[in-house]
Amino acid sequence: MKRIMMAHHGRRDLRESFVGLCEFARRHRPDWRFVTEDIIDLANPPRQLDGAILHSEEQPKRDWLHEKAIPCVSLTTRIQESHTPQLWMDEAAVGRLAAQHLHERGYRRYGWFGIQDHIGSQQRRAAFLQALEDLTGKPVELAVHVDHSGETDATKPDASYLAEALKQNPAAIGCFCYSDYRASHVVLSCDTLGLKVPHRIGILGADNYEFLCETLPCSLSSVDTDVRMRGFEAGRLLAKVIDCQPIEKPLPLLSPVGLVARGTTGFASTDDPLVDRAVAFIWANARKSINVTDVVDHCNTNRCTLSRRFRSVLGTTPHQQIQETRLEAIKDLLLTTSMDTESIADACGFTERSYLSLFFKKVTGETLIGFRKRSRGHAR
Repeated sequence: MKRIMMAHHGRRDLRESFVGLCEFARRHRPDWRFVTEDIIDLANPPRQLDGAILHSEEQPKRDWLHEKAIPCVSLTTRIQESHTPQLWMDEAAVGRLAAQHLHERGYRRYGWFGIQDHIGSQQRRAAFLQALEDLTGKPVELAVHVDHSGETDATKPDASYLAEALKQNPAAIGCFCYSDYRASHVVLSCDTLGLKVPHRIGILGADNYEFLCETLPCSLSSVDTDVRMRGFEAGRLLAKVIDCQPIEKPLPLLSPVGLVARGTTGFASTDDPLVDRAVAFIWANARKSINVTDVVDHCNTNRCTLSRRFRSVLGTTPHQQIQETRLEAIKDLLLTTSMDTESIADACGFTERSYLSLFFKKVTGETLIGFRKRSRGHAR
């Protein structure tokens, strides 16, 4: 039997990573047994330790493992070490997904809530701003820009910054938060101050911790970074280090698997009540086979007027909005349920599974099964 040390500390992300690591061991290394980093005492170290998945920033512990030549893999994004293989999330891809989602939901002002002196936070913010500039064709000045010293640090309620920004300009603000923890504080703060989410304030987190996202006053939209998959890949990498197998350099970045849209980014209110009413109808019927005529009838208008107002306010057409909304509903079912594709077709208003497959492939370039497999890479 081999003893493998794994960081824990009670953090939800580390617990999820540990689930992925255990899945790897169950499938490929049944002789591994785990001990948590919390109980390692350097004054009385364990007699046997064959490997470690690191997250701790305690340098003495990291130095001790290095001196003992114990195979290690690091999951922390705060420390860079040449002697420890490190798995990095593609933080830029996370930021780009966030920008695209908030822009598609009609937000034209933006906010950021992050963590000071954190590499991952800085990278997500930089990519978020660059992607918004690419989408809008001009540099973006954030309506709210808050970086605290930690996940829970706040000198004043997060919603206070948003309330001040709305006083200066009442246009809706789409906020990207470095993590679901950070986003949860913003959601709760908005609820306390009575700010309307999502119509005045859109809130988007990252990492998709479902228990946290689903139990807030308004369910939290989040970029899914598949933390379990990260633990699975950490196990795969550690096995190579233990077996003295060659390791790819540089290690490939881990890509987010998609975005799970929930209540906090429903859609932004605009200055046009006709567009607001049309978008609300489209989202309410996202899993039905509606068309532009249905929207026109619901809004008691005509097609030309509706199309003109959509282009003016959202830069898109009613048909494109219906397609994007329907696609998001399909992706949500593929990502968050085990429903077969025939059931998904039925749930999303397609009379045949083949019609669903053709629609999905045309819009995304991927097959339904291919998208689902890519989104669940840890289960290899």
